[in-house]
Amino acid sequence: MKLARVITVALLAFVGLQRPATADAVRNGNELALNLTRITDEKRADLVKVRLNIIHTFRFLKVKEKSEPDPENGTIKLTTIEPSSDAIVVFDITRGSSVSYGIVQSLSTNDAVAINGRVLKITKGRPPVIELGQTVIQFKDKLTPKIGLELRTEVDPTAADSSKSK
Repeated sequence: MKLARVITVALLAFVGLQRPATADAVRNGNELALNLTRITDEKRADLVKVRLNIIHTFRFLKVKEKSEPDPENGTIKLTTIEPSSDAIVVFDITRGSSVSYGIVQSLSTNDAVAINGRVLKITKGRPPVIELGQTVIQFKDKLTPKIGLELRTEVDPTAADSSKSK
């Protein structure tokens, strides 16, 4: 009996080591929203299939509506607008994610946030509504990008720039 357990554990460890550890790819949500508004409906359906269940980073999301905390579980629902496309991004923050919950409590209408969230659903309408699950608020953001000093190479001249050939 004990030998069977040891063999099972060894087999599971061996199988686990055969597959390299990888993290989920994180995509640019602002580009997703912009592409959803610019492409044809046929290409849009293909894009939606590829981008569902993938984590995306959104910046400059302007808070349009903020619900009151749910009396039972404290969940706060945010409806935001992505500025370059006018796409609507909807997500919930639960009381269990203490850092995000603290940030969301300080937000009001017309503030902006930067978030990471897994895309659950994208509507066919225009502007599209992007519904997120498992969302984390990174920080309270500014409403628009600042001209200059947004890229790492603009802040640190020694930083690598992948757009320039070597």
